[in-house]
Amino acid sequence: MSAKIIKTIRVDIKSCRNFCIIEKSLCIICRDGKFGVAERYESGRLTTIINCEYDYIDTFCAENGFTNMIAVLRGDRWGLYAFRWTVSSKSNKINCEKVADCEYDTITIHQKQKVAFLMNETGNRYYNLWSGKLSGYCECSISEDGSLLECCSDGMQRWIDIVTDTVIYARPTSRYVIGEKICNDIYKFDVYYDKDAERGDPDWHETSDIVYFDRNLKTSYVAFDTYCVSLQTEGFAGYCKRYDVHFKKENESFHISDSDYEWDFGKFFEIAEEIEYSW
Repeated sequence: MSAKIIKTIRVDIKSCRNFCIIEKSLCIICRDGKFGVAERYESGRLTTIINCEYDYIDTFCAENGFTNMIAVLRGDRWGLYAFRWTVSSKSNKINCEKVADCEYDTITIHQKQKVAFLMNETGNRYYNLWSGKLSGYCECSISEDGSLLECCSDGMQRWIDIVTDTVIYARPTSRYVIGEKICNDIYKFDVYYDKDAERGDPDWHETSDIVYFDRNLKTSYVAFDTYCVSLQTEGFAGYCKRYDVHFKKENESFHISDSDYEWDFGKFFEIAEEIEYSW
């Protein structure tokens, strides 16, 4: 019996031939009541890349119709597949990777950040499409501004740069911390006296740590215990041409400026600590 096309989806993957991003067309297919995935070529020919053996497939498509991860259901348990590369430099066939077997109660996919959260009775973990890695078990979520992963385990809370899957900042869970991206590779982490304090209540706010994360070196430069942090911008029509971050430490003023990634750190590195966080 031939497979029936249920839904067409699009993926954007990296070609092993020239490392450019290419768009490919996939189809959710059904045969004998079971679902799978096939790659669809311009000629209309289908090539199965996930066999029709699942009870349901959730594509979690982004608003533009693209998806690079799908969740598959067998019985009442979910598994995860990812599409990242073509098979080789000699073939444009999609490399379909099984990330996790059907061992999870729920899977949530955030296509914009290219991150999936997997949850079962053991705990939570995340899969990062950028790095192709599945984390260990931890409490994890995406920061409010969508720029970082927040993970807690072993008495530590860690903030992870999603693109490099690298820890850029960490603090013991005994402190209440709110992290956000100020601009480009500059982050601000507000540290509170009481971890149970009302979120954003300025009466509890103690100090701020300023982090510059060098993605090439995967290294953080942290100015601890700063205050009076402010951001000034210059630009037009929604485009910011220049960022200026100002802050104080021990009654001395400091700044970091970024104009199209041309950095001016002033005296920042005189007070910043170079840290390679591990996990």
